Amino acid sequence: MSTREYDLFLDSETDNKLRWNGDVDGVAFKLYLPKHVVPDPVPQRIRVAVDEGAPSASRGFPSRDATGLKAIVEFVSQQTQTVRYRPVGHSRDWIIGEPYIPCSLLPTANPQRVGLIVRWG
Repeated sequence: MSTREYDLFLDSETDNKLRWNGDVDGVAFKLYLPKHVVPDPVPQRIRVAVDEGAPSASRGFPSRDATGLKAIVEFVSQQTQTVRYRPVGHSRDWIIGEPYIPCSLLPTANPQRVGLIVRWG
């Protein structure tokens, strides 16, 4: 399976999280990451890919290193142009926020689990 990567750009921050934002086929894609998982200096741009094959071959998920991070997320609900997902595991262990992934970025309609791959810069 091939994955498509999209650029997201640093958009805002809260006390504990950073948000990157980008356009995926006309739909806003916003990704929140806890500050403690993001390198210093904070990248202005990240590249994000969705991999439907990751959960079945979860080797290396979740993980983070100098090049980026990987997390598995589970289906929560279908929205109009996005699908809401939640990271697998206990919320204290999450290395990403709860993304609303644009439907056009998903490899098939509403997969129950997908892997998110984030590359710094």
